[in-house]
Amino acid sequence: MRKINDMDEERRLRRPKKPNFTAEERMYLVRNYVDNVLEYNRGFTAATRGDAKHGRTRLLEKWAKELTAFGVAERTTGEIEQKLRDYMKKIIGNNRRPAKRPLSPAAELLSTVMPQLSNSNDDRTATANDPSTDYANFLLRQHRAESDEPNDNGVSHPQPIENNVSRNVTDNSHINFTEEASSTDLGLLPELPLQLADTARLQRSLLNQQLDNARTEHAIKLVLLESLRIEQRIKALELKRKKIELDRLRLDRLDRSDTSLEDDTSKSLTNGDLSLINQIFESEMVE
Repeated sequence: MRKINDMDEERRLRRPKKPNFTAEERMYLVRNYVDNVLEYNRGFTAATRGDAKHGRTRLLEKWAKELTAFGVAERTTGEIEQKLRDYMKKIIGNNRRPAKRPLSPAAELLSTVMPQLSNSNDDRTATANDPSTDYANFLLRQHRAESDEPNDNGVSHPQPIENNVSRNVTDNSHINFTEEASSTDLGLLPELPLQLADTARLQRSLLNQQLDNARTEHAIKLVLLESLRIEQRIKALELKRKKIELDRLRLDRLDRSDTSLEDDTSKSLTNGDLSLINQIFESEMVE
């Protein structure tokens, strides 16, 4: 038996872990829960023990398919239900803190429907001092209602003993909660997701605008660098042209000096020849 347990544990450890819920998945799940909070919580009381849970099952199966369509991982109904419970526990724990911590957008949206449950219980419960205690008991009753269903052999577990808070939550309180929630804050619920969506859209547009500005500045800098490089090359070519012009002028000057020297030499030779001829002619005349 120990070997089988070790094999099961090893197989469980080797199984790849699913990725966590992304921000889009969490926001989508909480948004759908807020829109269908009445149908999701209908039928889960101490009297019914969760027998009328078809509405919740249908919603969980629907949300599982829609979240799986995101392409992150295959989401099951158990994972979705556990994620909602984790959020509720986190919100309740945060409310008990003297200094409350900032909640995520999804948890903030979910907290807008939770006070309705605690308020409906506070009106009929004299022993509850903390509103979050009522809702914690509400979650506990939901969990017990699911675990107390009949098994395959038809044997049902005994119903757990409820405290005073549990006995005070009846179908009548659930009906009052429905009327109270539908007449107060539920009319404002669609506005909050729209505001969050608008805020996210504005943030994305702002980031895209900043990215476009950065790309434009980078392109302008590249153009300026290219223009400076071309200007430097033009200056180098101009300097080379001036150097060639200076060499040409120097060669012309040398050619001119050589030509003047040759002319002077030819002139001096001609005068010498004339004087020599004159001397020869004079000597012949004397003879």
